[in-house]
Amino acid sequence: MSDRLCWRAVLKNNSLINQFDNGIEKSFREVLDKEDLVVSFELFNDDESYVVYLQDGGFKIGDILIPVFNPGGQEYRLIYFKSRVLHFGPSGAEEETEYFLGWQVTYDERNYKLMLNIKNDGRVGFMNISPRDEDIRKHIMKATY
Repeated sequence: MSDRLCWRAVLKNNSLINQFDNGIEKSFREVLDKEDLVVSFELFNDDESYVVYLQDGGFKIGDILIPVFNPGGQEYRLIYFKSRVLHFGPSGAEEETEYFLGWQVTYDERNYKLMLNIKNDGRVGFMNISPRDEDIRKHIMKATY
Protein backbone atom coordinates (compact mmCIF):
# COMPACT_ATOMS: atom_id res chain seq x y z
CA MET A 1 0.00 0.00 0.00
CA SER A 2 1.32 3.43 -0.84
CA ASP A 3 1.26 6.03 1.92
CA ARG A 4 -1.29 8.82 1.81
CA LEU A 5 1.20 11.44 3.01
CA CYS A 6 4.83 12.07 2.04
CA TRP A 7 7.40 13.82 4.21
CA ARG A 8 9.97 16.54 3.75
CA ALA A 9 12.43 18.16 6.14
CA VAL A 10 13.76 21.72 5.92
CA LEU A 11 17.26 22.21 7.30
CA LYS A 12 18.85 25.33 8.83
CA ASN A 13 20.59 26.18 5.53
CA ASN A 14 17.17 25.99 3.73
CA SER A 15 18.10 22.76 1.97
CA LEU A 16 15.46 20.02 1.78
CA ILE A 17 15.41 16.32 2.43
CA ASN A 18 12.45 14.98 0.46
CA GLN A 19 11.09 11.48 0.94
CA PHE A 20 11.16 11.05 -2.84
CA ASP A 21 13.98 12.39 -5.00
CA ASN A 22 13.63 11.76 -8.76
CA GLY A 23 11.31 8.84 -8.01
CA ILE A 24 13.71 7.21 -5.55
CA GLU A 25 12.51 6.88 -1.94
CA LYS A 26 14.93 8.07 0.72
CA SER A 27 15.23 6.58 4.14
CA PHE A 28 13.94 8.56 7.12
CA ARG A 29 17.36 7.75 8.61
CA GLU A 30 18.70 10.68 6.51
CA VAL A 31 16.54 13.05 8.56
CA LEU A 32 17.55 11.44 11.85
CA ASP A 33 21.22 11.72 10.90
CA LYS A 34 20.75 15.51 10.55
CA GLU A 35 18.25 15.93 13.38
CA ASP A 36 20.15 18.89 14.89
CA LEU A 37 19.80 20.77 11.58
CA VAL A 38 16.06 20.22 11.01
CA VAL A 39 13.99 23.40 11.47
CA SER A 40 10.66 22.05 10.18
CA PHE A 41 9.14 18.76 9.12
CA GLU A 42 6.08 18.43 6.89
CA LEU A 43 3.66 15.65 5.96
CA PHE A 44 1.78 16.47 2.78
CA ASN A 45 -0.04 15.43 -0.37
CA ASP A 46 -1.83 17.45 -3.08
CA ASP A 47 -4.70 18.33 -0.71
CA GLU A 48 -3.23 18.32 2.81
CA SER A 49 -0.27 19.74 4.71
CA TYR A 50 0.83 19.29 8.33
CA VAL A 51 3.99 21.02 9.60
CA VAL A 52 5.85 21.07 12.92
CA TYR A 53 8.33 23.91 13.51
CA LEU A 54 11.19 22.73 15.69
CA GLN A 55 12.63 26.17 16.47
CA ASP A 56 9.54 27.36 18.36
CA GLY A 57 7.30 24.27 18.70
CA GLY A 58 4.53 25.66 16.49
CA PHE A 59 2.31 23.67 14.15
CA LYS A 60 0.60 24.43 10.85
CA ILE A 61 -2.41 22.50 9.58
CA GLY A 62 -3.26 23.59 6.05
CA ASP A 63 -3.24 27.39 6.27
CA ILE A 64 -3.86 27.50 10.03
CA LEU A 65 -0.82 28.38 12.12
CA ILE A 66 -0.94 27.14 15.72
CA PRO A 67 1.77 28.82 17.78
CA VAL A 68 3.08 27.21 20.94
CA PHE A 69 4.59 29.19 23.77
CA ASN A 70 8.32 28.59 24.05
CA PRO A 71 9.42 29.28 27.63
CA GLY A 72 12.85 30.23 26.40
CA GLY A 73 15.69 28.44 24.70
CA GLN A 74 14.15 24.98 24.73
CA GLU A 75 15.28 22.50 22.11
CA TYR A 76 12.36 20.81 20.39
CA ARG A 77 13.12 17.32 19.08
CA LEU A 78 11.20 15.79 16.18
CA ILE A 79 8.66 13.01 16.68
CA TYR A 80 7.38 11.27 13.55
CA PHE A 81 5.97 7.80 13.15
CA LYS A 82 3.01 6.02 11.65
CA SER A 83 0.84 3.21 12.84
CA ARG A 84 -0.75 0.67 10.52
CA VAL A 85 -3.71 -1.36 11.66
CA LEU A 86 -5.24 -4.21 9.70
CA HIS A 87 -8.98 -4.64 10.30
CA PHE A 88 -10.50 -8.01 9.43
CA GLY A 89 -14.19 -8.32 8.68
CA PRO A 90 -16.70 -10.26 6.59
CA SER A 91 -15.72 -8.29 3.47
CA GLY A 92 -12.00 -8.92 3.93
CA ALA A 93 -9.09 -6.99 5.35
CA GLU A 94 -8.83 -3.22 5.43
CA GLU A 95 -5.65 -1.32 6.29
CA GLU A 96 -5.69 1.96 8.17
CA THR A 97 -2.67 4.25 8.62
CA GLU A 98 -2.42 6.94 11.28
CA TYR A 99 0.38 9.49 11.28
CA PHE A 100 1.91 11.09 14.36
CA LEU A 101 3.86 14.33 13.99
CA GLY A 102 5.16 16.55 16.75
CA TRP A 103 7.94 17.26 19.19
CA GLN A 104 9.34 16.50 22.58
CA VAL A 105 11.08 18.98 24.82
CA THR A 106 12.73 18.88 28.21
CA TYR A 107 11.58 21.76 30.40
CA ASP A 108 12.12 22.15 34.11
CA GLU A 109 13.74 18.68 34.13
CA ARG A 110 10.57 17.08 32.74
CA ASN A 111 9.96 15.59 29.30
CA TYR A 112 6.90 16.82 27.38
CA LYS A 113 5.52 15.64 24.05
CA LEU A 114 2.91 17.21 21.81
CA MET A 115 1.84 15.46 18.61
CA LEU A 116 -0.71 15.71 15.87
CA ASN A 117 -2.61 12.46 15.30
CA ILE A 118 -3.66 12.42 11.63
CA LYS A 119 -6.29 9.83 10.74
CA ASN A 120 -7.13 8.27 7.35
CA ASP A 121 -10.43 10.14 7.13
CA GLY A 122 -8.75 13.53 7.56
CA ARG A 123 -9.54 14.03 11.25
CA VAL A 124 -6.69 15.57 13.21
CA GLY A 125 -6.24 15.74 16.95
CA PHE A 126 -3.54 16.73 19.40
CA MET A 127 -1.95 14.18 21.71
CA ASN A 128 -0.36 15.58 24.87
CA ILE A 129 2.03 13.39 26.81
CA SER A 130 3.42 15.12 29.85
CA PRO A 131 4.22 14.30 33.48
CA ARG A 132 0.84 15.72 34.48
CA ASP A 133 -1.97 16.71 32.13
CA GLU A 134 -2.14 20.30 33.29
CA ASP A 135 1.62 20.85 33.02
CA ILE A 136 1.72 21.28 29.28
CA ARG A 137 -1.11 23.81 29.35
CA LYS A 138 0.50 25.72 32.20
CA HIS A 139 4.12 25.73 31.01
CA ILE A 140 4.34 24.96 27.32
CA MET A 141 1.20 25.49 25.27
CA LYS A 142 -0.41 28.89 25.09
CA ALA A 143 -1.83 28.62 21.59
CA THR A 144 -4.15 31.12 19.99
CA TYR A 145 -6.58 29.99 17.35
